Amino acid sequence: MRKAGKALVRVAGLIGKDLWHFKWMIVCLGLYWLFARYVSHAFCPMIFLTGLPCPGCGLTRAALALLRLDIVSAFSFNPSIFGWILLAGAFAFFRYCKEKELPHMKVWATVVALVTIGIYLYRMIYQFPLAEPMTYQEKNVLSFLLPFYDSVLKSLWQI
Repeated sequence: MRKAGKALVRVAGLIGKDLWHFKWMIVCLGLYWLFARYVSHAFCPMIFLTGLPCPGCGLTRAALALLRLDIVSAFSFNPSIFGWILLAGAFAFFRYCKEKELPHMKVWATVVALVTIGIYLYRMIYQFPLAEPMTYQEKNVLSFLLPFYDSVLKSLWQI
């Protein structure tokens, strides 16, 4: 039992060290969250700026669906969630249990990112703008700044 307690303290120390190392990024994300919640009403900067969904569109909803054990909904929101969860789990295991770097982390992250982009392109061709979360948000910065922006998108996708 004593060994498990020491391991937990070591892991907690590593997590605390990581949080401290990324403190400014965490602060910036918190400030961005406040901006997104109270000013832009869209967390995704791509939706806020262009009104178009980004490659990661639906990942937050997919993660929340997985927390509810709703695998079908998670897959429909964004199938790449499973790759990101696997990558995050492998990273956490190596970082906090083995105290090593995940071998080929950049390669694995690149593979998952490319799969995510591939899924995005498929969804933009076959699902946009008819299926959530692949919809167009009319209140965006570009449509405010460029009066012709909405008409160009509407001619491209019949929005």
